[in-house]
Amino acid sequence: MTSAGSQLSVRIDRKAYPSMTDEPERLAIEGLSFDAAAGEFVCIVGPSGCGKTTMLNLVAGLDQTAEAAIEFGGKSDAKASRISYMFQTPRLLPWATVRENVRLVLPPQDADRGHAEALLEQMKLGDRLDEYPNRLSGGMQRRVALARAFVTEPELLLLDEPFISLDGPVADHLRGILLQLWRARPTTVLFVTHDLREAIYLADRILFLSGAPSRVILNEPVPIERPRDVEDPRIESYRQQLLAGNRLILQGLNSVSDSPVPAAENEEQPDNRHVRGGSR
Repeated sequence: MTSAGSQLSVRIDRKAYPSMTDEPERLAIEGLSFDAAAGEFVCIVGPSGCGKTTMLNLVAGLDQTAEAAIEFGGKSDAKASRISYMFQTPRLLPWATVRENVRLVLPPQDADRGHAEALLEQMKLGDRLDEYPNRLSGGMQRRVALARAFVTEPELLLLDEPFISLDGPVADHLRGILLQLWRARPTTVLFVTHDLREAIYLADRILFLSGAPSRVILNEPVPIERPRDVEDPRIESYRQQLLAGNRLILQGLNSVSDSPVPAAENEEQPDNRHVRGGSR
């Protein structure tokens, strides 16, 4: 696959949040580093509160208050690269139509060439171009957000649990659309998730983060060839294999000697957030 993505290098030595009281500052990330090849699909897995969203915000250039070095294709200025960011909620403008919500990220010359409309047609939203977001289902709103993320043909695509809270079949459908768009418009992807099945289905490689202050504690390529089927039993088999060899990994721990994180943050999310297939 010929890639239009940029090679990404992330080095975050230290990111802390100042305290508003007499308590010490909260250290979110320390010694986190990884690379992503051009066109690689990388999933980030870690316990709640470990700094996954903080890391994405630093990569996107939305937060510059860290001791960090982040480069895109050898460039250290995030503004010099085309970056798209899809958040946990669609963040569509309620007063703008579907067409307008996607067009707003395009320069005028591209908007006038029908790029937004062509992509929305591809995503089966051609009959909803002039609808407003409040007339769309949750799944349709996520499709519009995906179209907006891809329409600029980004060099780097950041996704922060974009299918959270959706019913299983709807989430599976959107994962399939995401992979279709990524294959048609190759880009480097960082995809944050709590769901290990989702990560295995989507990723070329999975990075597991520790609890805060977060760092990479396991870097695993996914050995299942593409294209993958959401019901492929190899997804569950590989999940079980990973957990058997790293039984505390979803807690953000890579050994029994590490300090535990609170129990509420230790587990994968409920079944309606999982890729279907395999035992629970």
